[in-house]
Amino acid sequence: MSTDNYDLSNIFVSARKARVSKLHSPLTLQPRQTTELDISQRGLVESLHLSAKSVLDNCQTIQSFPPKSTNVPLLVFVTPWNKEGYATAVRNKGKIDIIVPVWYNLRFGSNLKLTGEKNVDKNFINQVKADDDPFGRTPPKIVPRIYFEGWTRRDFLEFLGSSSMINQLANMLIEECQKFGFSGIFLDYGSLAYESWDPQQQEEAVMTIIRLKEFYRKLSPPIHLSGFMLYASVAPNSVFGQRLPMMHSMTMQRAMTMQIEGDVSDIRFHQDDEENERLQEKMRKELEEVSFENDEKKKKHGSKKVKGKILEPQLVDGVVISTLNYSQSQSLEPNAPLDWQMANFYSFRYLPAENDIQTIGLGQVRMPHSEETFLCIPFYGFEYVGGKLVGAVTNTRYIDVLRNYKTQFMWDEGSKEHIVKFSDEQGKDHTIMYPSIMSIRRRAEEMAKFGAGIGVWELGTGLDYFMDAL
Repeated sequence: MSTDNYDLSNIFVSARKARVSKLHSPLTLQPRQTTELDISQRGLVESLHLSAKSVLDNCQTIQSFPPKSTNVPLLVFVTPWNKEGYATAVRNKGKIDIIVPVWYNLRFGSNLKLTGEKNVDKNFINQVKADDDPFGRTPPKIVPRIYFEGWTRRDFLEFLGSSSMINQLANMLIEECQKFGFSGIFLDYGSLAYESWDPQQQEEAVMTIIRLKEFYRKLSPPIHLSGFMLYASVAPNSVFGQRLPMMHSMTMQRAMTMQIEGDVSDIRFHQDDEENERLQEKMRKELEEVSFENDEKKKKHGSKKVKGKILEPQLVDGVVISTLNYSQSQSLEPNAPLDWQMANFYSFRYLPAENDIQTIGLGQVRMPHSEETFLCIPFYGFEYVGGKLVGAVTNTRYIDVLRNYKTQFMWDEGSKEHIVKFSDEQGKDHTIMYPSIMSIRRRAEEMAKFGAGIGVWELGTGLDYFMDAL
């Protein structure tokens, strides 16, 4: 997606002229406390006006035993390097549906290696599962992340084509779930998900989709039959302009919902006729192998039909669309603009156009259910100096800036985000793109319209009262 719609230069003119600097004495950060009032009753989301004082006065006051502010499924990530995230999860467990601890890595080899068991925090698990909610709300599911660490595209395609490796993975995941009482597993393909293919390379696109479909067909049944759930992440589909990430939303949608068919005669894989025919034959054999295996399963186990159509099993229980880190150029751009996030949500939620590359003749798809889809939002931000990215911003840095510098807040209507501008002691202009309670509420309200969910990366990096907006 082009960033031309986000011309932020005009927003900062007044701040540049002002050359604001460090305050003589820090502003006061109010201590942590609870209230029975929600953020609407406190007047925190009624106006887009924001100031350092209003944030510092309110950000550490949170609602006691907070209910859901918007009726959306809520999935949150916690990490072992941010213990504050654990405390935030426990404090808000009554409104959280799924907690994804970032604990495990999966490494490729002749034998897959699952590492990270040392990160499992049993005390945290017990706190989450404790039946101590005053309103009798069910504790959230704990679904740890499995991160594909250091995998290449070749590794991944080899893995997708290996039934023995997939079976090995299924057994390892089931064993971990049983050992620690997890509710399921969350698959994160990491940087692998962002490797792109050229739109003209349909052979690779088709091969990945076919094998990914079969991967979930083989991995999902043993996990579900053992009583556990399966979630996965996908990359946003517009981070490369015309180049499509290998694991973007439409690929996953096809893998989750298509009925594979065997006719590839209308697919053009290559400009050269002989090479095109060779690739068509290669793909036809791949599909025949898939169809044969599925037919054998149907003969053995039978198949369920409705109005003459075979019902696909529920392969994946939910997908998180990783609409984070919009800027790919290291230059001044919004953090995660809402229209970009919604474009990715729509691309996964709705069926593709017939002339889209993702249709490529591979059969029919169904519309994914709303509750299967989570839009991921950041609780962190980025800081820029002179328009150049200098680093990530979490709650600690953000509060430090608000307390010690003369800041100006602006609401960017294009991205639906607040922007903070200040100048340092050397007169250098700083810009911080960091979430606000209003920007978070806007995204939750959008998902509520569809009955879809919100994912949060990550707890412990945002301000205390952010969770009151969800």
